[in-house]
Amino acid sequence: MKRVNIESIHLNKSLNTLANCNYFNITSSNNSLNNKEDSLEGDISLKKGKSQEEKKSLPLISGLEPAFLEWLSGFTDAEGNFNITLRKFNGNTYSSVMLTFQICLHIDDLFLLENIKKQLNCGHISISGSKCNFFINDKPSLLQVVLPIFNYIKLNSSKYYQFLIFEKAVNLYKDNKHLSTEGKLEMISLYKQIKLSYLAPSSKIFNNAPLTLNWLGGFTDGDSTFSISNYKPRLKFENHIKELELFKRIKSYLNSNTNIIITKPRINRPNANITITLDITNIQFLKNHISNLYSKPGILKSKKLKDFNDWSIVVNLYYLGYHLKPEGQLLIKEIKNRLNNFRLSTNIKNITSSLEIPNNKSSFDSLSFENRLKIILLTPSPYEILNGVRVKRGTHKLVSDRVKIICIDNLKNKTIYSSITECSLKLGLDRAKIKTCLITGEEYKNYQFIFAPLP
Repeated sequence: MKRVNIESIHLNKSLNTLANCNYFNITSSNNSLNNKEDSLEGDISLKKGKSQEEKKSLPLISGLEPAFLEWLSGFTDAEGNFNITLRKFNGNTYSSVMLTFQICLHIDDLFLLENIKKQLNCGHISISGSKCNFFINDKPSLLQVVLPIFNYIKLNSSKYYQFLIFEKAVNLYKDNKHLSTEGKLEMISLYKQIKLSYLAPSSKIFNNAPLTLNWLGGFTDGDSTFSISNYKPRLKFENHIKELELFKRIKSYLNSNTNIIITKPRINRPNANITITLDITNIQFLKNHISNLYSKPGILKSKKLKDFNDWSIVVNLYYLGYHLKPEGQLLIKEIKNRLNNFRLSTNIKNITSSLEIPNNKSSFDSLSFENRLKIILLTPSPYEILNGVRVKRGTHKLVSDRVKIICIDNLKNKTIYSSITECSLKLGLDRAKIKTCLITGEEYKNYQFIFAPLP
């Protein structure tokens, strides 16, 4: 399994942090943090069989894999919370404190919370109606699992600001300093700070490590949607304006040309926040980059993996033009009506009622989804691929795509144009002729034309 880039995560700082703390070794199945009461003794373990160099450079927190820790960091950036609760809070005093790290999800993702609990070997899960909640609030687990993990693999969103406040509260709580008069005043200050999310500085100042694929998988599991609009697939990230810098980093990591859209609140919703959206719709990019990225094993872990798998079918259908056929349209509608919230067990009734099934079913309509998909894919697609270019079947007419092209002159100088039209206007050449050259590969007036590679 791929290891964490130790330089990018400031490992020396993490090593110092770990060396100064006594963390439990929970790799043994006989040890459980929940059975340790408030004991703070223990040590950190390294996986056996690794070289001394690896042991020095990569301590595995309580035997956990770096890939899982990166995923958990991304998922926490999307869905996790750090809370301070003061019981009988009144002015400058309170009776007791509860510090909690939690992740709350729909009941259909209960399996995911159970896996997180198993991996961390601590915490509890509560269920209420259609919601399930994983939480850690005992002192040993907070000190020996939660703090080390998020000091080792840094959060990338404004949640990092929340974590820093939470960390101060845990350290105050550790030695019962929160019971003194001064300690209570400090805890109350932290309690107020953590609730004021607008105080969170831009993630730009966090000096975080470069994003990783596992982090992106976790964040996607929690924050993004694989969706369909007018038969066209899209990948969409949406969040509060305070995550603008993080979205810029995600865009850069994906090497996407999509613009980040900033949306102001509606006038009739005075309490709404400014939101940011990264909505990726370019079919070439989705097909050749995004689909390959998320199809790698273990990147997505939630029920969103089912959304991605269905969405990938639509990407292929749309890419080859099957969305132009009635049978393809019906299949895409069927997939759309089982994505995201439609997939939830609490919405099952809505799925059947929203499907447009013909009154007079043909033998084709009566087949299973899988069989209908196989039959459609066996028929000639409306689009075909010639020299890596999509064209309308039986013609040399290009399918309209927002792709850049490269013009190479006889001196091998390369010029990139944002479209065929721009190239035609700049060079004074016939647009149709440039199209033909892109498909056939032939030169025209000492120019060679090729499509610019996707990121």
